[in-house]
Amino acid sequence: MATLVTETFIAPVEHRVKTHTLTNIPIIRKGATIADAQALLWKHPDFDTVKFVYVVDRKGHLEGIVSFRDLFKHAPQTSVDTVMESHDLITIAAHEDDERATHLALRHGLQSVPVTEHGKLIGVIPSRYLLQIFKKDAAEDVAEAEAAPETTRRVLDNVLEQSLWYSTALRTPWLVVGLIGGVLAAFIITGFEELLAEHLILASFIPLVVYLSGAVSAQVQMFYVRDLTVYDKLPMLRYLFRHTVVVAALGALVALILYVFNGFVHDIGPAASVVSIATMAAVFSAVVTGIGVPFLLSRVLKDPASATPPLAIISSDLLTVFLYFATAQFFF
Repeated sequence: MATLVTETFIAPVEHRVKTHTLTNIPIIRKGATIADAQALLWKHPDFDTVKFVYVVDRKGHLEGIVSFRDLFKHAPQTSVDTVMESHDLITIAAHEDDERATHLALRHGLQSVPVTEHGKLIGVIPSRYLLQIFKKDAAEDVAEAEAAPETTRRVLDNVLEQSLWYSTALRTPWLVVGLIGGVLAAFIITGFEELLAEHLILASFIPLVVYLSGAVSAQVQMFYVRDLTVYDKLPMLRYLFRHTVVVAALGALVALILYVFNGFVHDIGPAASVVSIATMAAVFSAVVTGIGVPFLLSRVLKDPASATPPLAIISSDLLTVFLYFATAQFFF
């Protein structure tokens, strides 16, 4: 049984998927053979697109897709049911916004998007139309930005249009915030002075731990920014959970590598376990700084581009240093 992924949003007539849909496509019933599909293509050489043959049930519901290449890889008597792609089929309803079709294509890497009406397959949006829709939407976004009030546009940091002094002044406050954060990090380390005096080995790993946590945080942040563009709407709770699992796995892997190195190669004794656990805790904070910081800033600032990197970095450093030493102190 095919699993269909669909969208449900009624768009204005001029932006509906149906206006870009090619309806003259090769459709064949479930249970037909490869020979039947080939005969269909020979009988109708004027199809709008022949990259795929679409397999439907008796009611016209999409059941699978057979690529043009597969039609000539298998024996003529082979049933299309055995060669068609039938899992996680992506479709979009004819009444939906055409922009959603481009989101689906980008998200799932599709060459074309099948279109349904009342559950029945009526056509597809091919790649050339998807590109046209994408270009049109991009042009509309630019037009909206140009039409925005001057007071709104003035707060955006565009280094190609604004004066260099303005761009410098707009970014400086956030760097000052980062500078203050760096001073706070020094105070945090000072607060664990007794721990460092007893276990000086902890100090030698501070640069490595800060780097690892910052690197993972930057990765998570870049994925978050990219996915905001690719996905029409992110399911934040599920998205956060999955990133948390991935970051936890990365932290455990890094901790294991450090433990092997410190315990067997560097031979620092019991401290190897503490350093590894403390590093894992610090790396785990990347979920907070990689997603939490840009998420909050996007809610309170009109242009978070200049604020996000400094605040994300310094919050990552502060949280990393604190978790590293707090975890080490707990075990020592």
